[in-house]
Amino acid sequence: MKKIYKLSNKDLKSIKSNHSHRVLLISHEMSQTGAPRALVYMALVMRKRGIEPVFLSDQYGPLAKEISDLGFKVVIEPLMNYVLSDKNSLLYLYVSQFDTIVFNTIVCSPLIIKMDSIPVKKVLWLHEGSMSYEHYDVAYDLNIIYNRFDYIYCVGDYSKSFAEKYVDGKNLGILYYGIPDLAEGLQKIKKEEPIKFIIAGTICKRKAQDLLIKSLFLVSENIRERIEINVVGEPIGSRIVEEVKDSPFSCVKYLGPMEHDELMKLYLDMDYILCPSLDDPMPIVCTEGMMFSKVVMVSEATGTASLIKNGETGYRFPAGDEKALAKAIESAVLDYSDKYHEMGMRSRVIFEENFAMAKFEDSVYRKIIEVPKSDIPNMPAKRSLLSEKEEFRIVKNAIKNSRLTRKEAYYILKLYLAEHRYKSHKIVMKYIWYRWIKKV
Repeated sequence: MKKIYKLSNKDLKSIKSNHSHRVLLISHEMSQTGAPRALVYMALVMRKRGIEPVFLSDQYGPLAKEISDLGFKVVIEPLMNYVLSDKNSLLYLYVSQFDTIVFNTIVCSPLIIKMDSIPVKKVLWLHEGSMSYEHYDVAYDLNIIYNRFDYIYCVGDYSKSFAEKYVDGKNLGILYYGIPDLAEGLQKIKKEEPIKFIIAGTICKRKAQDLLIKSLFLVSENIRERIEINVVGEPIGSRIVEEVKDSPFSCVKYLGPMEHDELMKLYLDMDYILCPSLDDPMPIVCTEGMMFSKVVMVSEATGTASLIKNGETGYRFPAGDEKALAKAIESAVLDYSDKYHEMGMRSRVIFEENFAMAKFEDSVYRKIIEVPKSDIPNMPAKRSLLSEKEEFRIVKNAIKNSRLTRKEAYYILKLYLAEHRYKSHKIVMKYIWYRWIKKV
């Protein structure tokens, strides 16, 4: 790990001497994906209010350099979940100095177990839908974890609907993200054909690009001749991307992955933003489309759907239903000449009222900075809130994927075994030691 991202005693001394409101933003990764990007925008609006937050993650990625270049402190600790077990560790002492800690995504929520005794305000910002809960509801006791937070916010009604069953609702709310407005003076309303659609995002089952191809078999030929469908994204696996590439329809164009700036330029030439996802809490590709006054077409399994009036501000259709998707595509083409311009303007209003940075800044300050810490009783003593299988998987992957020295690896193992004084754990950890640590 680059030295610039490592924690030092100098950092601890610096945070202790900082008398402004101190905020720690914890990210599950440093990729260019939606949730980490939303956290960067949160940091930027905090800065406008005189707050300089610190970022903490257990994974290095391209976003770390971007955040550092913006002037924010970034700390990367590959095994923070285990280092935080030691209350005398530099990381634990450092984290204890903050006034507010924001845990970004459900992935970071179990860290509350290690930080429960730290008397600071803890906020969870959830970006997840049904598919994430299928795993985390089994691996963790979310009823206990969620109720350890002072406040929980979700990126929309769709995401909130899955969190409600785990909390009493008292401190559960919605916090839309905000994105910089790139469209001022750039809105381009097309009138010529072909009518252009774009579906942007990772090529995978959840994003349902394969459903789009199936739906085109149900779209009339004269409609297909009037449209162009652009598919943009990095594939996960080969099956779905091959279905897109091998599509029998000449209107489908696979453009592959794109840098964000390149994608935004492409958006200017598009008419409709397609998002037929099977689970997508608040897709930023749709928000960016509305920013450019484009009309969005979304499945009911997206957070965006709750903001759309079908046929007035966009199009909605049931998730996983190729017939409904085909009908929506035909409606969009038939409505194009008469309704598109007005719908595009209404789409832009949705962006301005919910996702503009000024709105986001106000929401972050009111919902995260100004609110007081809740009165939460101490967590009952428990050996672990994770299943043994999940503990083994996490520690195995963390040690295997991290560039640790033998000394660092031994330190982590020692902390882990101190918490879990059970024969089965010792056997597994001995196996991990000989299989992975000795290769370091």
